[in-house]
Amino acid sequence: MDKGPSSGADEELKLEKWTSVMNHIVNIHTGHGTKFTQCEHGPLVEDRKWLVKGSRPFKMVAEVVNSGYLTKDIRKLSPLHQTYGLEVYHKIVLHFAPKHTHYHFWAMYARTLLAALHYNENGQKPQACKKDGQKVWSVAYPKHRKGKHAVVKPVKVQSTFDYVAKLMTAVVTRREQFPTYTVARTDVDHNMPAAPEPLSRMYEKFDKQELIDARKSRFNTVV
Repeated sequence: MDKGPSSGADEELKLEKWTSVMNHIVNIHTGHGTKFTQCEHGPLVEDRKWLVKGSRPFKMVAEVVNSGYLTKDIRKLSPLHQTYGLEVYHKIVLHFAPKHTHYHFWAMYARTLLAALHYNENGQKPQACKKDGQKVWSVAYPKHRKGKHAVVKPVKVQSTFDYVAKLMTAVVTRREQFPTYTVARTDVDHNMPAAPEPLSRMYEKFDKQELIDARKSRFNTVV
């Protein structure tokens, strides 16, 4: 239920829309609140099975919907931005800098910048179309439905890599400016900040032998 964008910045309206579900599931579609007074759907003509107010299933749903932790967050839903784009960016970062590989600071820094360049160029790709103009879709099977249900997803156009050509041009330009590695290294040392120290250096130092003795005492084992 996407209540954030349709409610703007009005926190009370967001909350009333969210809690109105407790009325909706018992076939009550009006009188939800002072700002959200009735459901926005049209007439419900088909037969449906509704929950009974006060029943055990109703109370179980109410525990979730009316949870203090959840209702507090519902008020803060973004009126404009959702997390899909951020999730896509994180996936691209993992492609350029997978967690199973260790990188030093500047290597990680460079790979993160590459991920940002790739996302900026391809993060808003349009849906692909056939020659006749029809949009391209793919069929997907949600895992939790175990093949008993299928959905369609839009197929996006192929990714582009124009940023690579720009990076190569920048590399050639820098090579012309600094003909030797020594000159280029001196320029980097002079203009780029030093890499930050590892976080572990900020921690308290412990005596290794004392830690070994503590482990022996705790587990009563020979190390």
